[in-house]
Amino acid sequence: METGPAAAPGGRVLIVDDDEGVRKVCAAIVSSAKLTPVLAADGDQARRALATFTPDYVLLDLALPDCDGLNLLRHLRQAVPAARVVMITGYASIDRAVESVKLGAYDYITKPFEAARLLRALDVDHPAQPAPLPTTSFCGIVGATPAMQTVYDLIERASRSDGTVLIQGESGTGKELVAQAIHARSARARKPFVPVDCGAISPSLIESELFGHLAGAFTDARADRVGLLRSAEDGTIFLDEIGELPSSVQAKLLRALQQMEVRAVGSSQTESLRARVIAATNNDLHQAMEKGAFRRDLFYRLHVIPIFVPPLRERRADVPLLVEHFLRRAGRAMTVTPDAMRALIERDWPGNVRELENTVLRATTLIDGNVIDSTRIDVLVPPNGATSSPTGSMPVPRPPAPPGPASASMAEHEARIIRQALQDAGGNKRQAARALGIGIATLYRKLKKHQIPA
Repeated sequence: METGPAAAPGGRVLIVDDDEGVRKVCAAIVSSAKLTPVLAADGDQARRALATFTPDYVLLDLALPDCDGLNLLRHLRQAVPAARVVMITGYASIDRAVESVKLGAYDYITKPFEAARLLRALDVDHPAQPAPLPTTSFCGIVGATPAMQTVYDLIERASRSDGTVLIQGESGTGKELVAQAIHARSARARKPFVPVDCGAISPSLIESELFGHLAGAFTDARADRVGLLRSAEDGTIFLDEIGELPSSVQAKLLRALQQMEVRAVGSSQTESLRARVIAATNNDLHQAMEKGAFRRDLFYRLHVIPIFVPPLRERRADVPLLVEHFLRRAGRAMTVTPDAMRALIERDWPGNVRELENTVLRATTLIDGNVIDSTRIDVLVPPNGATSSPTGSMPVPRPPAPPGPASASMAEHEARIIRQALQDAGGNKRQAARALGIGIATLYRKLKKHQIPA
């Protein structure tokens, strides 16, 4: 339990919510109205707080990890009958909100909420300068949790610089959206944004693709070609899956970044590199450096402005916002029941935001009515179980064991996972690699390892 300072003249507010970001936002808002916040993360902490002081107001989340908010409301009405209780819910739930009012709640609000709305619910004076609420969307990126506020701040700072940026995060977290946001808010916004998936280009071709080549430089080089680094001109080159670059290309990229010059394959002349470089990876580059698979000097050249994009399981409070965003984008006016939303929030989402988006799109396609309830969730998404590591390695499955002898090896199990991913993706290897949380080059290596037809 987190406690505040001595009670302010306006009284004390017990804030009960399992989301630390929501607790901090509520605390800032009530503090601006000269109220003293006392914070609790669950029902048990709230009950212990009530043993030490009597609140004048209570902000109570309907969905708590250890108890139902309505049951805690009943306890509050007996323990502190004079306290004004306002219910908070992360998604619209009119039936439960009405029930809470019948049980004695003064009002209810839904997340995300404005400072003025919260203060009206508490029926206290609006401060002259209300506390700012978190940004819920930024350049197409959706999220209001503290972790995402940090990402937004870093994007803003990076956009004012020309330094190289290294974006790290699991597959599906939105690393390319972050790169696009940096470009869009920079002075280079009107110039090209050139994305390159380093893991999707054959190792034998990646040097030519990035740096260009002269006619005759190798067997298939029939004409001069400008590489992607130069084609970005004064814009931004986004090198996705940078950890998949072969060692020889890493060395050449390092020199290009150090000298800000590009030399095409087969040429003795250099051309100026004018583009700003942003790189991204879902691999653990520290581990790769330890194994000698990634150059330390290149890492530190790229790591001028580091940005980490958190996995969805570490910002579950953003799930309702994302679901509403994807439904609006799909053009479907659908309602998600409280139980269904709770099920979505509680999932680990190994494919992160991309997997959630695909789930919502499946719902808009497969559900005929306008309601997504809990009975539909298990049809739309597999049982909670698969998790992907922060390094972006192959997800470790934890569902019931697939058919086969108990002595089946891990290699056989991995091969089954890959075949299933390919089947789910309709044979699209790039899509299958993304679903597995690995680069396309890694997928090809595993296909060869398990003798799966490519």
